[in-house]
Amino acid sequence: MLTAAVRDLHQTHPKQFLTDVRTPCSQLWENSPFLTPLEADDPDVTIVDCEYPLIHRSNESPFHFIHGFIQHLNQRLELSIEPSAFKGDIHISDVEKSWISQVHEITLVNML
Repeated sequence: MLTAAVRDLHQTHPKQFLTDVRTPCSQLWENSPFLTPLEADDPDVTIVDCEYPLIHRSNESPFHFIHGFIQHLNQRLELSIEPSAFKGDIHISDVEKSWISQVHEITLVNML
């Protein structure tokens, strides 16, 4: 869901932010057009520990998990980011797109 928040940050505020992420799931961020490598010790870099406190109201409020990181970024950065798509944001490389499907590979059946 953080991938969606970063996408929506950049779609709502194009060219206003440079964003980098540090997560244990770095593969989710490969090929993302929204990331710029940044140095954490650069004095011009602001580090935001992304959280989703909205989760603590999950049984009381009509929100989806996708709203959690967005709401936190809105409060932390004083913005008004809105979800643009109800899904995460994963970017597949051209090489990955050229691979045959794993189902086809396993079954040797052409799925097209």
